[in-house]
Amino acid sequence: MKITVSAKEFQTFISAISNVFRGGASLKVHKEYIECITFSEDSASIMSCAKIHILNENEINLSANEEYVINVPDLQKFSRLLDMNDEETFTFEIKGNYVYFKNSKVKGAKFILDDLPAQKIHKHVTSKWFSSFTPKFETDLTKNQIKEILHLSSFADGSNKVYFYQDGPNLIAELNDRTIDNIDNVSIIVSDSGTGTIKDKVIIAVDSLSSLILTTPSIKFAVVEIGNKIKSMEAILFTLESNGVLIKYLFNSKVR
Repeated sequence: MKITVSAKEFQTFISAISNVFRGGASLKVHKEYIECITFSEDSASIMSCAKIHILNENEINLSANEEYVINVPDLQKFSRLLDMNDEETFTFEIKGNYVYFKNSKVKGAKFILDDLPAQKIHKHVTSKWFSSFTPKFETDLTKNQIKEILHLSSFADGSNKVYFYQDGPNLIAELNDRTIDNIDNVSIIVSDSGTGTIKDKVIIAVDSLSSLILTTPSIKFAVVEIGNKIKSMEAILFTLESNGVLIKYLFNSKVR
């Protein structure tokens, strides 16, 4: 099976996965796209779903509902091959338990695939699941606003938490730890045009924001509710879309 994708977008796709978990990934090849569900190291704080469009979909011998899974032990193998690729597209071939690559510069390269996945992904966590959430609050952020929050973490250096909450129409990011007395903290307005309502504060680790691939000018920020009727909690869903790549990140909230 030969697969052709945009070289630039495939690098974004690979980087998005690796930023969440560096221990390998299972890529699901469909007729029109490749997707990957990834959990962070602790299997809880961050979940991501990345999709990239396949350019030669007419040559992919799969039915509309069929998928072909490859377990890649080291995604950086793809990155190194991309470094040796000067073309706008990137083509690789899957044969048996190997990925093969060649172009005008590389006479031939191959790397072996794993028999088992690097992570155990819960069955209910699918791309449809990521698309099933109804936002309780949503707004658009810029990549510079995410960078500002990360930059200010050195000011509030006694904590690794950021509290997102609503103050009227404004979305506030507060770098603080409210469980600790006498701590340096700072709050900034990151959006003044949100719609909907955040019930409580959503708390995440500041450094987890560095997992976001900031390749698009705008990032959709949404607060969603996860769980069931008995027990549910708010979480943050970040969505980035660029040409043929779609990446969704779900950040689960800390309890306090």
